[in-house]
Amino acid sequence: MALRQFSLARQFFQPLFKQLEDKTGINLENAVYYKGQAQHYIVMTPTKRSLVDLGVLREAQPASGGLLDRSNVSTECLAAMAKQVGMFFDLPTVLCESQGVMIFDFSDVQRLESASSMAGNVFVCAVGDALLEPFWPEGLGIMRGFMSALDAASAVAVAASGQTDKAAAQMANTYNVLKSVAAQTASQCLQK
Repeated sequence: MALRQFSLARQFFQPLFKQLEDKTGINLENAVYYKGQAQHYIVMTPTKRSLVDLGVLREAQPASGGLLDRSNVSTECLAAMAKQVGMFFDLPTVLCESQGVMIFDFSDVQRLESASSMAGNVFVCAVGDALLEPFWPEGLGIMRGFMSALDAASAVAVAASGQTDKAAAQMANTYNVLKSVAAQTASQCLQK
């Protein structure tokens, strides 16, 4: 229980992630450690190259099945990688027998083509995750959710005045800005 939870992203802790890569050969974009009374877990985002180099992915471009198809993933290598990361961060490395390690694909971000539309005479806006699937390692989900809700409220106010074309154009403009917001670009996209 003396261990503290943490959330680290490469862009903010470059020397630490470089040290991890030099020591283990594991190239991560982020590492998040959660703990509770009975369990703990780490969520990390390794690069595809790192997964291939460490043998977690048997093939970088599998001939059949998807990249993360069971036949292309070595859970033994994935477990070894998770233990190495755990040891690097001085975390316990005993894995749960039933769900020791799992792998998910965050490389395919889903987003709508248009942030608003007309449904009959009703101006409709999508907000939050319905508008733009978040890339949670950067902590953008809640920020994009609030920003898209505020953008939608503003556009609905314009649409309520009868200017639906102007409201749609406003939503398209703010949606384009919102899509370009990332941890490293926020200061260029958003006003203080």
